[in-house]
This record gives sequence, C-alpha cells and structure tokens, in this order.
Amino acid sequence: MKEKHAKDPVVNHSGVGLHRDASSPVRWIMPHLNVEALARQIGEWLHEGTVSAHHPAHLLQFASVDHNTGPQLRTVVLRSSEPAAHWVRFHTDIRSPKVEEVRRQPRVALLGYDPNLRLQVRMDAIAAVHHKDSLAKQGWERTPPHSRASYASKRVPGEALKQDVVHHAHPPIHDLEDPAYNNYAVIHCAIEVIDLLELDSDGHRRGTLVRAGGEWCWQPVAP
Repeated sequence: MKEKHAKDPVVNHSGVGLHRDASSPVRWIMPHLNVEALARQIGEWLHEGTVSAHHPAHLLQFASVDHNTGPQLRTVVLRSSEPAAHWVRFHTDIRSPKVEEVRRQPRVALLGYDPNLRLQVRMDAIAAVHHKDSLAKQGWERTPPHSRASYASKRVPGEALKQDVVHHAHPPIHDLEDPAYNNYAVIHCAIEVIDLLELDSDGHRRGTLVRAGGEWCWQPVAP
C-alpha cells in the first residue's frame, strides 16, 4: 500500500515542499510520490493556517455527530497545530453542543480547501476536549483579550433569543483569572486519515494518507 520515494520536492516561498517539473505546474499528487514529504506538506499547510488569517487553512469545516446520530457541521478557526505530529486545535465555548457531541463520539471530520492550489483536504480525526487543564490554560493565556471576551456571555451558544434582544459585545478581557475562563475549552484533533483531491483540467487526482504504527501509507484512489 505504501509507495516508495521519488525525487525530492522543491520548496516554495512558504517553506512547503512541492513536487515541480520544469514543464508542468505545481502538483501535490504525483506518481511514485514521496509519502513522508507529502504528509509533511499537509502538516505545514495546516500550520500556516494558524499563522495567517488569510491562509485557506485558517478556517476549517468541523463535523461531528449529535445525540440523534445526525451530522453537525460548522466553521472553526484553526488556532494551533503540530506539522510533524499532525494534530490541530481550535477553541470553543464549553457550553456549545459540539462539546458533548465530541465527548459522546470522538471520531470527527475536518475539511479544508485551498483555491490557489485547487486542493481539497478531508481529514478523519480523534477529538478530545480540554477544559480547565494545563492545555486549556496555555491556550487561554495565548488568546487575545478581544477573543477572550466572547466567552464572557451568560447566554449559551445556540440559545433562542427574543426578537427585540440586542447582543452587545463584551469588552476585552485582560485578566487571566476572569470568570470567562470557565467557559473556555480547547478541542484537540489527532488526524488519522487525510483524503486529498487535486483538481486539474488535465485530470483530477486523488489519494488517501492513512496513519498506521506511526507511519503514513499512501493509496491512490479514483477522483
């Protein structure tokens, strides 16, 4: 299942390895590709989403299963990642329905799309909720004061409001001991499967990276 190494990738301005040929455009999915290099490319692509709000990976779609076994999908802001370990994290309100959904069924999915690369990145992951622990505290300390303010609301996310209720933004929170911290949580997603679809007028390309025993295996599949 695992394909062997091909030629070394070229590195672009962002530091991400891209397979390039003088007579062809940049492509991620190539015959006889370097599996480890491709996995690293995806890790770096995700990490860039934590650095720049303008990067396509900054906003990902996050899917979970609700108590009726129905799908729930929403956009989340990528806050941190580890390219080599292939995990990503985002922040949420502990009162959000997604928290109980993750606790009930930790198998989740994430989706990203890069219009510049014409690349769709689908990921299967195992999620875990961190609340009032060392990881959450670290995330809270790194969260900007204006972002901390969103956790100060007394209203539960998704709570129905009366028609005449006006929502006022809470002022920035500079105190790390503010009670709003009690509503703050981090969701950690360990990625296990990455499905890549590269759109191309010469023919779409698709394949799946599966992590097993600490190594990534590559399987080309029909687009």
